[in-house]
Amino acid sequence: MQLCYSPIAPEDVENILAMQKELIERYEDLDAIDCQKVFAWCRRKIEAQMQDYRKILCDGVTAGYYALHRQEEEWELDDLYLYPAFQGKGIGTVVLQKVIADTAPAGLFLYVFVKNTGAVRLYERLGFVLSEQVEAPDRFCGCKGSGQERTARQTRCGCMSGWVLSCPSR
Repeated sequence: MQLCYSPIAPEDVENILAMQKELIERYEDLDAIDCQKVFAWCRRKIEAQMQDYRKILCDGVTAGYYALHRQEEEWELDDLYLYPAFQGKGIGTVVLQKVIADTAPAGLFLYVFVKNTGAVRLYERLGFVLSEQVEAPDRFCGCKGSGQERTARQTRCGCMSGWVLSCPSR
């Protein structure tokens, strides 16, 4: 298995948005959010931050996407998605190990739905630990690195709640 990464193209926006919608519909309390507004916000975010996104290629085939944003003294891993055919094969672990290495020694954080237990297990296995709860329904926030205040992260979570993770071994 050979992984490589490339910048996304405009045609990738729809694929990323479809993956976001699928996760929101699977894990979010849909009665607590305005789906049209959330999906419109997701599209605007992807389009405005295309330069931060990478396509994950496995043996030349698109396996998924991720985005990495610099926020002051730390990094946010955003929108890590793998297509179902590429899940459970160690690709997520390899991508996360690359991101952790690329962002060290700065802090690294992420958000994930609390109910997305497979993703939560993956992050915990790689050293992410719970450091605080963020209020809004069903979202999990994860951090790796510094133990700084999470106010900006709480704001970033928007209408979704969850946990902040940190990794003391970083």
